[in-house]
Amino acid sequence: MSAMEYNIWETCLNEHIIRALTSRFTYLTDKDEGLELLRQEKEKGFIYVEALFHKLEIYENNTDTYTTIEDFYPELLSALD
Repeated sequence: MSAMEYNIWETCLNEHIIRALTSRFTYLTDKDEGLELLRQEKEKGFIYVEALFHKLEIYENNTDTYTTIEDFYPELLSALD
């Protein structure tokens, strides 16, 4: 991550989340394209992006419980355990 100048953990985490969300949104429109984008992000060194990507499915299936992504944030972070 430092090669991409993500030297601060919070910035690194936010980049992982943004890339997971982008891959997931793409996946919902075009599964193959979304999986390809996810693969590319992993190749770039975003090692937690896949766990976050899969955790977002819980959010998608439980919008009655998690009305905003902010509500889901603690659960999303649990993907890093």
